[in-house]
Amino acid sequence: MVAVDVRGVDDATFRRFGVLALTRKIALRLTQSGFAVVAPERRPHVRVSLAPAGRRRVTLRAEARRV
Repeated sequence: MVAVDVRGVDDATFRRFGVLALTRKIALRLTQSGFAVVAPERRPHVRVSLAPAGRRRVTLRAEARRV
């Protein structure tokens, strides 16, 4: 199970980078690859998060849950 977590992205960054569309593309690609995409609250095995990294960049980070 994988979650795409954008809770750390502020409103201005969300709009500037089109985070909603980006999140949808990431979720689509993950499901096409056979992953179950769930809400971050569901304790996913992997959490993909986005965070602003300056005015023109966003970083994408994947973290595996420790079992």
